[in-house]
Order: sequence, then structure tokens, then C-alpha cells
Amino acid sequence: PIPLTGGINNKSIVFILDLSGSMSRMSRDKRIQGATRLQKAKIDLINAVFNLKKDVKFQVISFGNRENLMFKNGPRKASFSNKTYAYRWIITRVAYQPETLPSKAIMDSMFNRDIGQIIIISDGQISRKESCPFDSSNYSIEECASQYNEIERSNQDIGNSKFIDNRVTIDSISIGENYCNTFSDSNNWMGKIAKRNGGRCSVLR
Repeated sequence: PIPLTGGINNKSIVFILDLSGSMSRMSRDKRIQGATRLQKAKIDLINAVFNLKKDVKFQVISFGNRENLMFKNGPRKASFSNKTYAYRWIITRVAYQPETLPSKAIMDSMFNRDIGQIIIISDGQISRKESCPFDSSNYSIEECASQYNEIERSNQDIGNSKFIDNRVTIDSISIGENYCNTFSDSNNWMGKIAKRNGGRCSVLR
């Protein structure tokens, strides 16, 4: 399991959940322990949320070809009521979106200096190249995230001429397929983004 650390500074945790159509396919080769990939992801995500300490802030963002925030005003403390709300929100998610486009959800989370850990849950290859909103539009998502981490978050100004290392840890859970293999030239974005940003990538089958 991915450790729920909140990153190097024990800050807020964001879970980023893939709701592209492949997550709900029922064919034998797509199922995990008799369940769809989304059903398995929901179980693991709900367990992770209920394992959070009550003083930790958390958020869940779903993505496909658009993103949806569970808490509209940002991460909230993991109180029992917020965990219960998260449970109800997570179980009602449906995977029907036609594309797998995670960049906006990932980078919007990185732009929030109060977020310390991002956990990506996905089963698929990115549908098409997305423009990086930082530094160079030609960066891949793993390059975009690591460059922002290194340039903006590693030496962040917190006022009064004080700077801290506030880099975001990015972990990945690759569901069904192995997108963790950083030695392959393709199908490996989840492994690369984790490796470049101090995290780990796990395969769930």
C-alpha cells in the first residue's frame, strides 16, 4: 500500500481518481478479483480515507476529460463527518468519460502550496499529449510536475526572507496494467512521475 505521509512536510493529501471508461469495463481480462477496476479502486480509496488521522487534510479529485473536486473549497480535515461524506461521494462515481487526461488535476494540486502528497489511481495510458501549464508547453506530464517541484516548490518563499523545501511527493497506483515500469519507452507515465517526484508506483492486479 501507498504510505499516507502527507509528503516531506506532512501536509494535505490529494487522491486523483481516473473515471475514464476503461475503469468500468466488465470483460474478464479487465476485472480484478471479480470486480471492475473502478470498484476495486473505490474499495482501496475508501479504506485509505478511513485510515487517515483526523488532523490530516485530504481531497479527492476525479478526472477523465474533465476534473471534479469532492470538496469545492479545497482539502478538509479527516473528521468522521468528512470521511463519511467522502465515502458517499466515492461510491457514486461512475466511469464513463471518453479520455484519460490527468494533467490538470495533477498540476492544479501542485500549484496549491498546502498540498504535500498526491496519489494517482489510474488504469490507462494518457489519451493524448496535454500542454504543460508551467515553463514549457512541450513537457510531458512527468517532466512538467518534476520541473515545477524542483524550480518552484523546492525553495518556496514563506515570507520574512525564509525559504523551505516544500516539494510534493507523487505516488501512483496502476490498476490492472503495469504503467510503473520506468525502463519501458511507453506505458510508463505513472512510474516516471512517481520516480521523479520522490514517490513510489504500485501495480494493483
